[in-house]
Amino acid sequence: MASERIEKLLAMQQKAEAQKRKAEQQLKAAKHKISIQRNKERTHRLCERGGHLEHYLPNPELLTNEDVFLLIDYFFSSPRVRELAEQMIASRRGELPQSPKELIDAAMQRMPKPSVSSVTWHDTDEDDAESDGSSPIP
Repeated sequence: MASERIEKLLAMQQKAEAQKRKAEQQLKAAKHKISIQRNKERTHRLCERGGHLEHYLPNPELLTNEDVFLLIDYFFSSPRVRELAEQMIASRRGELPQSPKELIDAAMQRMPKPSVSSVTWHDTDEDDAESDGSSPIP
């Protein structure tokens, strides 16, 4: 009688261990799926943001990665830009009442007005720039 009980308990133990292995495999698969999804979202975010940056660069194909990195480093060397980025992050965390758009609008209002002699870039169709041979680079 005692050995029957032991055999039943051993069978229950084996069943529990099998369930544990199955649960561990499911956990591993779920973690892998999460990792893949995060990578997809990061890739999408990088492509979208990089594409938006290229939209503002005149002839981006002529610039090297190092050129673009230098330009970005220059932008973010400004204490005002770094402060604005921190404020936007605080806004997204709910720590500031203003939205990121409101913060940008306020920062734009504080910017000095460009002088008449300053050079500005204008959005033009690439076809127009190619057809007349002009370059949007000042």
